[in-house]
Amino acid sequence: MNPEPSIGVITLNGELDIARKDELRSALSVTQSAHPVLIDLVGVTYADSTALSELLRFSLEAQERNVPVALLAISPQFLR
Repeated sequence: MNPEPSIGVITLNGELDIARKDELRSALSVTQSAHPVLIDLVGVTYADSTALSELLRFSLEAQERNVPVALLAISPQFLR
């Protein structure tokens, strides 16, 4: 019997913009394992194109390693 794989959870909050690019990249880079990753966006009140680019970059890099990534609890503010 194989144990269930661990799931990495990255919780983001507040305004994600160019001023927080390095912080966002750092938060995303801590999960470099082969386990699935959930990105919790419920606390995000704003995301600019820089933040969206970083999320896309992370997702594409994970895809290259066959690591599933899912966005969780997307706030209405994030969808604006």
